[in-house]
Amino acid sequence: MFPTFNRRYFRSRRCDDCYIELLAEKRKLTPEKLVCRDSGGRNNEKPRSMLHRSTILMAHLGIVGFRERTKRTEGQPQLKRLLDVSVSALLLALCAPVLVLVAVGVRLRLASPVLFRQVRPGIWGKPFVLYKFRTMHGGHDAEGNLLPDKLRLTRIGRFLRATSLDELPELWNVLRGDMSLVGPRPLLMEYLDRYTPEQARRHEVRPGITGIAQVSGRNALTWEARLALDVWYVDNRSMSLDLKILVKTFMQVAKRQDISAPGHATMSEFKGKRYN
Repeated sequence: MFPTFNRRYFRSRRCDDCYIELLAEKRKLTPEKLVCRDSGGRNNEKPRSMLHRSTILMAHLGIVGFRERTKRTEGQPQLKRLLDVSVSALLLALCAPVLVLVAVGVRLRLASPVLFRQVRPGIWGKPFVLYKFRTMHGGHDAEGNLLPDKLRLTRIGRFLRATSLDELPELWNVLRGDMSLVGPRPLLMEYLDRYTPEQARRHEVRPGITGIAQVSGRNALTWEARLALDVWYVDNRSMSLDLKILVKTFMQVAKRQDISAPGHATMSEFKGKRYN
């Protein structure tokens, strides 16, 4: 099935799960799950979990990680917070002219308010106010219902999302301590009741401006894949992994690659298994 997949190597590591993302035609990612044979065990279509013993995480960018659950030192959260504060403060200062230009552009195209504010779940689901630049107008249909996101997304909004400039105000959230530079993206409050217990573990850490899902396909990934990646990050987070994700994010933004797949400028609604 996968000619370059060394089954003997991974079986010798007694891994439980492999998570593979294949880049198919038209840059659409088709997730394939493969459970490694554990000492003669059977392969299953769906992995039991991505969190038992060793986990191999592979993506279209290559192998992202292969390790036992990371043992974090006592000072690592403080070091991560120090990095968040110093980098966010520096970027806010350096990007001040860009922030002003974007604010003026949004004001001219979309009028006030310039910023989009929405309550999102933070660590342990605690609500906070997320700040972003507006990218959509408030259009309604004949019956007064808000139009779908894809119809309300403006030209300047597409540009801001393609360059990730709409997310610059989130640096303020990082500085305040609501968010981190790296972590699972903060989704909607109404999704909290739709997660499985395993998926809900993504809220054991602060949400981030970028994360493992953002550098592994972003909106082109299925919801199941995105949330599985988030939980994997929770169990394998480390400063070195954060730095790798930040570097990949910077490269993608600089090259304007893999920021949003064609036809995936907006995310579909997460309904959870109970709604399917």
